[in-house]
Amino acid sequence: LHHDGIQLIAKSGVTRSLLSFANTYTQEEARYLSSHLGANGNASLNPPTTLCGHLSLLIVLLASNLSIPDRLALSFDSYQLLSAYSRAGERLLQSYPSDIDLTKKFIETMCFTYSSIKKSSGSSGIDNSSLGTLSWDSTISGLERSILCLTYQLSAYPFPNPLLPPLPMGLVQVEKIHSSQMRNISVNIASEKTWWDSIPIFNPNDLPLPNPSTGSADAAIYQRSSLSQTAWSEGKYKLANSSAKCLEVSIMFLMSRVHFFNQKNAFKFSFD
Repeated sequence: LHHDGIQLIAKSGVTRSLLSFANTYTQEEARYLSSHLGANGNASLNPPTTLCGHLSLLIVLLASNLSIPDRLALSFDSYQLLSAYSRAGERLLQSYPSDIDLTKKFIETMCFTYSSIKKSSGSSGIDNSSLGTLSWDSTISGLERSILCLTYQLSAYPFPNPLLPPLPMGLVQVEKIHSSQMRNISVNIASEKTWWDSIPIFNPNDLPLPNPSTGSADAAIYQRSSLSQTAWSEGKYKLANSSAKCLEVSIMFLMSRVHFFNQKNAFKFSFD
């Protein structure tokens, strides 16, 4: 978009219209979840079909070279919109990879929103005390924790578990020693569920490919012994690439959050 066009859109109150729609959706969502259908475990609630377009528009506006007052007003509206869509966002993050593109766009919007607030709050003439109310929104905190959990999953499991090399024996022994020293805690190490578990192992319509190399001779041996547990394919290769991009955006968001809330000296969740 042309700069003048972006300025016109930003000043037209379009974000207020987006926020009005988001609030209407939130009310309908609450009525559905409190109804008999919402209590049905077999029912699934999808995000609104317009959400992708609304988030795309916000990203374009937030990434534009707006004046400081316009950017701050836009950031506040975007923050409120994300809060309104918090339940839909958490469902997207927790059901990953049901809709990778929309999930990535949701995280991108949060990243641009936090970055824009940070840039505006660091400028002269801006009252930083007005930003204090943003840090205590419990709905946003839930979204942040969901992004943190997804970031861990994507970074720990870039490939299905059978394709990952085992931990070095030294680390395994250290873990066993620590476990043996616990007198009152019983440790049962089970296979961790990963986001790959929701992907079918075999897809007859997918093009088979050789297993990806992890760059380790030990991993190659492990992969050959685990060949029957997985089937690498073109579709999974694309899925791994898309998830790597989603991981990059997630890390950028966590960095923007740290910078912003360090400046505000606000409560932060633990990254451990």
